Amino acid sequence: MKSLLRKLFIDNWQRKLLAFTLALITWIFVNNSLVFTKTLTDVPVKIANLPEGKTIKGIKTDNFLGNTIILILTGNKKTIEKITSKDLYVLIDVKDSDDGFTTIITKDNLVALNPNLKIKKAIKAVKPVEISIELTTLITEKIPVFLEDPNGEAPNGYDFLNIWPYQLYITISGPEEIVKKLKTKGIDLTLDLNSITEEELNTITSETKNGKKNIVSYYIPTSWKKVYIPEISSSLIEIDDPLAKLIRIDFIKQVFLPFDFPIPISLFFPINTSETLNPSTISVEEKEYIKKINGIDVLDMPLFVDGINEQYLNIIKDRIQIQILVENNNKLKWTVELVDSYSLENTYVNANFNNQYNLPTGNYRSEAEIKLKKHLLQFRFRRLFKKFKLCTSKDNQLDLDITLKDGKISVVPKK
Repeated sequence: MKSLLRKLFIDNWQRKLLAFTLALITWIFVNNSLVFTKTLTDVPVKIANLPEGKTIKGIKTDNFLGNTIILILTGNKKTIEKITSKDLYVLIDVKDSDDGFTTIITKDNLVALNPNLKIKKAIKAVKPVEISIELTTLITEKIPVFLEDPNGEAPNGYDFLNIWPYQLYITISGPEEIVKKLKTKGIDLTLDLNSITEEELNTITSETKNGKKNIVSYYIPTSWKKVYIPEISSSLIEIDDPLAKLIRIDFIKQVFLPFDFPIPISLFFPINTSETLNPSTISVEEKEYIKKINGIDVLDMPLFVDGINEQYLNIIKDRIQIQILVENNNKLKWTVELVDSYSLENTYVNANFNNQYNLPTGNYRSEAEIKLKKHLLQFRFRRLFKKFKLCTSKDNQLDLDITLKDGKISVVPKK
């Protein structure tokens, strides 16, 4: 065994070492001489030296184009095999261009993103690629941003009321065609109620003036005040409107308020059936909860209201009525209606406008902002009435069984 090992490694070792060294050198030389071709997809293209007042459709704020290209690279096999489209980009200089041009992409246009990639040594050639660049006018405009009703569900114990302001503006610079289209169409921003927790709303100090104790305003974080405009930028763009700092979502805390007011009952008679159904032939039957006060039929029973606050209730309580549609049916339909809603709406707006602003004497907002604020309060007034519910208990909404028989309308609250 020893003689065999001696024969293999010791005898004539100089010649064996030389042979091994020559073989290693030959292997290294051959391996590094192998030429390999690879196709890269999604190679980014960056533009340099855009002329002032010019831009390119689809270019992003970092000067990369929205579209990528395909490159076919040839070079050292060992290095080329490892290269990906994330290791490099194509750089095109448009310094001396006015409207547009066509250029050929070669090895000279490649720039390494990977610091370990030495393009001149690793890449022998790039199959020429023709690319057309069209320059267009760069313009800057204020684009409307519309805050839509949010997605998701309000936290437990709260109902979504409104967003304010519901319209803002964002300053955008980009290709004339795209920017003008955005200005006409506007941008929608939809927030997510699921991102707001019950604990957050519980810790907010509610407004205490004028009985608005159960309205909670959640001022959204800065990270939400951004929009995605893929035609302009690959990243979110922050809204630069000064009003953006005031963006808030208003919630109304779910509370039950006692409603201790008789509710007038009104009968509506369609003209087409008025020969047989009219006030002279039809009347409301008095029962346990149905009474007459000064000749007015009223529903007089212990009730609660849900969906509104105390201030709102105090404004509308004397203008609520139950209206019954009188038809040739045994079961009659009914609704809760608001009488003189326009005047009540103005009362609500006037009562809340200055308190919402908290302005010192002589400090006035712009006309546009004042108009927006009035619109918000008008919208809130209408929305609150849509949420308004008459209830007999915390779990039961008022339900009336209304029937017509022998000229008498029977109104019975369901248990």
